[in-house]
Amino acid sequence: MLRRAVFPTLAGSLIATRVAAQNDDWKPLFNGKDLGGWYTFLPSSGKDNDPKKIFKVEDGMFHILDIPVPAQNQENGYIATTAEYSNCRLHLEYKWGGKRFPPRLETRRDSGIMYFVTGEDRLFPTSVECQLTEGDVGDLNILGNASAIAGGGGRGGNAQTTRRVVKDANFEVLDGWNTIEIELRENTATQLVNGRIVSRASTILHWDPATPEQTVPLNRGRVALQAYGAEIWFRNLRWRALFTA
Repeated sequence: MLRRAVFPTLAGSLIATRVAAQNDDWKPLFNGKDLGGWYTFLPSSGKDNDPKKIFKVEDGMFHILDIPVPAQNQENGYIATTAEYSNCRLHLEYKWGGKRFPPRLETRRDSGIMYFVTGEDRLFPTSVECQLTEGDVGDLNILGNASAIAGGGGRGGNAQTTRRVVKDANFEVLDGWNTIEIELRENTATQLVNGRIVSRASTILHWDPATPEQTVPLNRGRVALQAYGAEIWFRNLRWRALFTA
């Protein structure tokens, strides 16, 4: 009985030490003070030209689309990291604001997290997206000239090439903060919503800019947060390299 009592305690201690080590490895994606390390993109005005101040930093958070609601349609865009990320785990939290913008005044609130963003900036760059649309949070979309194999958590699976992996279940909160984590391991992506794995894609590829007739792994890129017709907040943005020991 003594050995049985001691062993779980030791194992628990080792697990706790490993988890603590992982937690200590988190690094900020965002300095909480300004747009340092990030740039804005709007199709009409290009890079780092945001005359309406669609992208703001407030109280250590990104505040997107806290602007007067116009009568005409509101342009969509994003804010993106200048650095590229690979073989890491991304963490962020979001919640909705109260403003909606035409032409999406009566539709579900919409935004997204794009990662593996590569190539030129455009409204939907070559990348993978964790969908944040109300009711679809955790769906995985393949954008631009990328492709992927569905599997490991989405109903769109069965090892077939896909442009979308539908989440397994709905774990989002509509009126509070939600936690999104995304694990990027080589050219495979696993998405979690509030601690639950909901979708996964593997063999993520894109057309090689140097040799356009060939595809190569899409396994690194920028991270971008969309402005897409609804006011939204993001906080606690961080990343850490995958624990390999």
